[in-house]
Parts: sequence; C-alpha cells; structure tokens
Amino acid sequence: MASRHASAQMDFAVVADKDGYVNVRQRPGADKPVKDKLYNGDVVFVMGGEGNSDWWEIDYSRKKDDNGNGYVHKSRLKMIAGMPAGKATYKSLDSLVLQLGNIKVVIVRIPFVAARHKLHYSNQRQLDRIDGLDFWGTDGGLPQTAYKAITIITGKKEYKLPAAALQSLFNPSLHMVAIHEDAAAERLYVSSYNSDGAGGYTVLWCIEHGKYLFRRAFYGF
Repeated sequence: MASRHASAQMDFAVVADKDGYVNVRQRPGADKPVKDKLYNGDVVFVMGGEGNSDWWEIDYSRKKDDNGNGYVHKSRLKMIAGMPAGKATYKSLDSLVLQLGNIKVVIVRIPFVAARHKLHYSNQRQLDRIDGLDFWGTDGGLPQTAYKAITIITGKKEYKLPAAALQSLFNPSLHMVAIHEDAAAERLYVSSYNSDGAGGYTVLWCIEHGKYLFRRAFYGF
C-alpha cells in the first residue's frame, strides 16, 4: 500500500516529532491555542485537512476509547498506511489470516449470542450498554458478531491478544483489515474498519516487542 503522508486522508498515524511531542491545537495554525499534548508513539486518527492546509484534524486518545479532537501539523505525523503491509493468505466466512514476513495474524469471529450477555436498553428501547459497558458496532440494535480471538504468530511463538483488547468491539469485518510493521520501533499494528452501517467504527491494536500495548477505536467514517 502506498504512503498517504502527502495528503490528509482518513487513516491512522503515529506521532513522530524531533522534539518528542506535538502540541494539539484547538484550530489549525501555530498561533492557535494549545489544548493538549501528544507524545512520540501515540496513535491518532487523521480526519482530514483544512483545504490545502498543512494542519490536519485528528481524533486521539491516551486511554481506551476516551477520545479527543484537535489539529496538528502534518509533518509531526507518520502515516501507518505507509509502513510495510501484510497480505491476506486465507479467508473464510469467520476467519482471516494475514502474513507479513515471518509474522502471521489470525482473526476469528463468532456469532453474538444475546443470552450470554447483560443487555441494558435506554428509555427509547435502544441498546446502549452490553455487560455494563459502552460498545462499538451498532446504532442501538443487537450485534450480529463478535471477536473470538486475534492471534499473533512469529516463528514458533504464538500470542493471543487479551480479552480486554477485544472487549465491546462488535460486528467485526474481515474485508477491511490491515497489518503494518514499524520494524525500528518493534511495533506491529493491526487495524480494521468495522460496520453494520450507522454503527461503523475503526479500530487499531498496537503490539510492541511481541506484546499487546493498547487499542484505539474511533468513529472514523
């Protein structure tokens, strides 16, 4: 996949600044108020630019699914889509295998069984919490599917992402999944655009030194 760093397309990026951090501005421009600070290695979702501006609108988070929004200069970001990418080597109705060098990622999904979960509905009879938590993947209806497992295989080593990494993520897609490697940082990124229509979202998992580091989820489209 070609680098997208030349234009502000909707995609994931990682902060990479010579100063070690970047200021998040309330509006585009170096003279605009600073609302937050992000550090090298933080992942953001690029929402787009202001016309031909070099300032890109981003969604970001330092904690799981607790998101903020602002603007950063594009020179402070490295697009993940521009990193070496893997390819799908196997796909079935509910499983996908992607390969990148000696790294293999196996994704398996299962049907969502409502009876196995605690469901909470709003006064408008819309589903608003599952197992006591906010969730991704529908706009008030029952999910159809859920993640069963994401497994990283490197040589003879096999590592499953912990349950917390998959929690509250529903209706996973096996069609819009990508893996990218930042070899210098010893990071593997696994990303997916998941949707049942109005409940669409995008999610990225970061695996560093062979272990799960964090996930970031955004309403990316």
